[in-house]
Amino acid sequence: MAKRGKITKKRGSNTNQQPPPQAAPSNNDEHSMSSRPSTPTPPLPPQNPSMASGSISPFQLPPRRIASAPGPPTIAPQDSAPQTPHQDLELAQQPTAAAAAPPLSLATCLHLIWQVLHLTNVLTSQLGAYLSLETLDRNARVHGWTVPIPQRPILEAQMTMMADCAKNLRVAVAMLRPTEWHCKAIACGSYRSLMEGVQRLEAVMEVMREGGVEKTVEEVRGLRGLCDELTVLCHGSMIQGVDGWKGCWDEVHALCRD
Repeated sequence: MAKRGKITKKRGSNTNQQPPPQAAPSNNDEHSMSSRPSTPTPPLPPQNPSMASGSISPFQLPPRRIASAPGPPTIAPQDSAPQTPHQDLELAQQPTAAAAAPPLSLATCLHLIWQVLHLTNVLTSQLGAYLSLETLDRNARVHGWTVPIPQRPILEAQMTMMADCAKNLRVAVAMLRPTEWHCKAIACGSYRSLMEGVQRLEAVMEVMREGGVEKTVEEVRGLRGLCDELTVLCHGSMIQGVDGWKGCWDEVHALCRD
């Protein structure tokens, strides 16, 4: 018993001593977390700041900022842009390179006169052939006659040939009229008959382009009157005082030699 009381006394002496300092409790201790006031920690930034808060991260730019800066405006090619009829008219009225070209030489003008002369003869002959074919086709339709080769395809082919020759004649005359040699040659009576013949052929082609193959009686009558006028302008008439364009080539050559 004395030994046990000694031990008790020793234990009691230990209770009077100051306990050693203890280490600070860790964050994992539930008791210390509940008793110790917690300090608020800042929230972690989101993984994509630009998507979460709308701000722009200095290390990650939005796609619209990655694109390169816009360069100078480019103009599309003229032929790729759609054109309206008004734009076509404005382009047609603009001066072209042909308007600024040097004047045509005498040899070129004589060649153009030669072309106009032959094309006028061809169209006058084709007009007479067309009127004969039109008479045969109308007669076959009225009386119901049949022929081995119908006249209608031949009549259509004749109209096509006249349209092609008229295009070539129109281009040659357009090149010839602005020249000084045209102004000099107009003093010749035969050359004036040639230019009047060109005007009559323009009226002929206007009638040919309208109404298709079948023409009315009035249209055919008008074409016959134009054909008679072309015949007079071609061969001339002493009674009417008209110099035929048959002598135009010799007369223009004599004028150019002066």
